[in-house]
Amino acid sequence: MAEDTTPIAPPPPEAWYGTPDSETMGYLQNRGWDKLTPTEVALAATKAHREAEKLIGAPQDQLLRMPKDLSDVEGWNKVHARLGVPEKAADYDFTAIKFTDGREVGADEVTALQTMAKELNLPKATAQLLAQKLIKISETEGLKFSTEQAAKLAQETEKLAANWGAGMATNKIVADNAMAKFGITSEQQSALEKTIGYAATMEMFRSIGTSMGEDKFVRGGGPTPGALTKDEATYKMDLLMKDRLWADKLYKGDVLAVQEFNDLTRRMTGA
Repeated sequence: MAEDTTPIAPPPPEAWYGTPDSETMGYLQNRGWDKLTPTEVALAATKAHREAEKLIGAPQDQLLRMPKDLSDVEGWNKVHARLGVPEKAADYDFTAIKFTDGREVGADEVTALQTMAKELNLPKATAQLLAQKLIKISETEGLKFSTEQAAKLAQETEKLAANWGAGMATNKIVADNAMAKFGITSEQQSALEKTIGYAATMEMFRSIGTSMGEDKFVRGGGPTPGALTKDEATYKMDLLMKDRLWADKLYKGDVLAVQEFNDLTRRMTGA
């Protein structure tokens, strides 16, 4: 029988790291060092050690350990405290925050700012910066709102003047007296004006005052056609023109019918 002369392959060389424990082996594999040559591993380990030295020499108060679990309330509270977040909302100090005109922020606004800052876990300095920016925004929006309200009030006043005409001053007194008798406060009047408008509010109370006889008291007698609003004059003219008897008097030149027609026409046209 012929002898087998096939050469036997040598066993694979032993890994440079030998047979370490499982924890060390896992560390090498996680970094990919098990696939490198000893020289490459030595260079990588040297670089990693030098980076670690930078932290090793840092003071303890400059190191911050982050909690691994997001639900670790106590751990995150410690992190927030290190970053300058106060323990309580009341510990935020906003006394330095003021409006452009020098006014201080009101107590209710301060409480709201403190609550918001604590909910967001803001450091004190960041909370003050945010508060100042919010105050600036509120001032800008407030000025814009005031300008818009002033323009709207001007339009409403012009609309009311067109409707009341020569009776503007008298009708306003009638409306004001009606509001006073009903105990309407300035705040309630403002709320009504914001809802239905200034012109509609004043016309509503003028109408109420007229039904209560306030117009007679203001004018010192019975109501006159000149005190009618433009809308009232238009409405009354429409009713009279549908009245055949009155229309017949007008066409025949009845003095009282002609006078009433002229008065209503002036009120309707604002003449």
